[in-house]
Amino acid sequence: MCKAIRFKLPGNGILQINGDVIKELSMFKQIESESTEAGGVILGRILKETNHLIIDEITTPFKSDIRKRFYFKRRKESHQKIVDKRWKESDKTENYFGEWHTHAEDNPTPSYVDKDDWKRRVKRDKLFLDFLVSIIVGRESIEVWLTDENEKIIKLKKANV
Repeated sequence: MCKAIRFKLPGNGILQINGDVIKELSMFKQIESESTEAGGVILGRILKETNHLIIDEITTPFKSDIRKRFYFKRRKESHQKIVDKRWKESDKTENYFGEWHTHAEDNPTPSYVDKDDWKRRVKRDKLFLDFLVSIIVGRESIEVWLTDENEKIIKLKKANV
């Protein structure tokens, strides 16, 4: 089983990506030259006593999604059904945190297209949090960014916890 990865949130909190999610994200790394981008939505919950965020689940690409070498387009309907189902099953504690996708680079950095998309989503999407969580999976590392309501993008640093 993969070990959870923790990142420092602005302020005092921690964002934790559980080991099962790390394992699933890693399955989509673009290792081969013909590997296509993958992506989906991030589902998580807030630990009320600490305000830590826990990412418990992701959706993975559906056949209706568009996957190219340097492009991923998520079709909303299939992913949204899972978000709605988890919201109901969890008694309204697990919800949409944001989006994830892969990049064909060792240590991923967001493109201008990614940043524009995040800024658009933070304004348009119905968010459970005060910000959007974005994960990019590279060949060697998994990186996380937050986009706040003012469209400020912050790269999170790993926590030594």
